[in-house]
Order: sequence, then structure tokens, then C-alpha cells
Amino acid sequence: MVWGPTADRPPPGAARALLRSGRQGEKDVRVDAQDARAGSRDQRRAPPACNRSRRKHRVQRRQSRALSPTTVGPTRLGLQDRTIRHAFSAPVIAPDGTVYATSNTSLIAFTPAGKKKWVFDEKGLATQPALGADGTIYLGYSKKLYAIGPDGEKKWVFVPDRVHGEYDRLIAPPVVDKDGDIFFAASYLVSPPPDSPAISYALDSQGKLKWRLKLPTGVTAVALGPGGTLYVGGGRLLCCIVDGRG
Repeated sequence: MVWGPTADRPPPGAARALLRSGRQGEKDVRVDAQDARAGSRDQRRAPPACNRSRRKHRVQRRQSRALSPTTVGPTRLGLQDRTIRHAFSAPVIAPDGTVYATSNTSLIAFTPAGKKKWVFDEKGLATQPALGADGTIYLGYSKKLYAIGPDGEKKWVFVPDRVHGEYDRLIAPPVVDKDGDIFFAASYLVSPPPDSPAISYALDSQGKLKWRLKLPTGVTAVALGPGGTLYVGGGRLLCCIVDGRG
């Protein structure tokens, strides 16, 4: 399933969600728009998730659309120019409506109407981005954390300590608190073994290290709770971190 933005803003109190479902190779797929408040649903047919074969393996084509769950009307927004070929994480939406999405090694910015604004490319697979209050976009590229300005220009890069050498990866997307501090973890590839260590980090908005904490297992998810408590999970461990202490 793929989440997508809507071109117009919902009325106060309304909530919109977009779901896209369907298996590779199906003749068509379903695009569902759901109203979380009223429980109503609008379902449309969409083009197939893949349209050609290569060496007997399907090549998936993804399409993002936005519908109004409160009004059974035409599609509000369509993105099918193949700009995003392989999307493995959800996009994030800035207060001004700009949509930031990652595709393989690219961070792509779109207007609320779906027009491409800019593309930032770097080596390595990109994580899901996170937004700071000043509009800075933070995301990981394999072994490094990048800060990208809302204009698409690189602001700074942070290189974590080596944990597993060439197998180090930033898997979980970073999180940002109200003070602009960034939290993330460096772990082992995509599926860290239970006994594979990781290191969690806290940086300020300028990319300066505030603290680091070594964890006994790999990390696949990072979340920020009330009061600045950081929760990291991976393998069989859920760790609670307060002020850099686990």
C-alpha cells in the first residue's frame, strides 16, 4: 500500500487518507480514499501495478493518486510520470504543501499539484525523510545522515561511527523534536541479527553531536515520545532513551 497527498486541504476536523492496494501482475488495482472521522470510503480503479516483464520477473510501476474521501468526485491529483520508480517509504508533507518523497537514491520535492520542484541525488539508498521546523529535510543515505534545505541544497552531512564496516546502514528514518534536535540510529543492513549492535545518535540542527549510545541489538525503528523520550526498536529489544541514557 502507498500513501499519497491530496491537492486541496481538508476542512477543519476532517481527515483524509489514501490507500493503494493490488498485487504485481494484476489487471488493475484499487485506490481507496477513506475518511477517518466519518468512516466513509471511496474506491476507484487504477492502472496495473506493473506493465511489463523482464526475465520472467515483474517490474513494478507505482502510481500515486489523491482522492477526496468526503466527496465522490473526480481524482484530485495524479502522479504517473514515472519520476518515482521505486518508493519504499511514505512521503512527508511540509506546512506549505510541498511533498517530499524518496526513490532509490533520490529525494524529490513536488508542489501540492504534483509538479516536480527539484531532485537531490546521492550515493546509497535513501530513507524516509523527516522535516524540521525551519523546513530542513533530514534523511539517511546508506552510511550518512544528510540535511537538505527546502531549496534542495545540501546543508551538512554527518558520518556515524563504524559499527559493522561496509555493512553499516541507516535503516530507520530520523526523527526531529520541537527544539530541532535530530535522532537516528546506525545499524546492520536491512535485517539486523538479534545480537548485532547499533549506535543511536542525537545531533543539533547544525549537525553537531550531542550524544551517542551503543545498543545491544540492531535498530529498525525510531520514535520520539512526550518529554523527549526516544524509543528505538529492533530484533527482540525495545529501548527507552532519556537524555542519552538507555
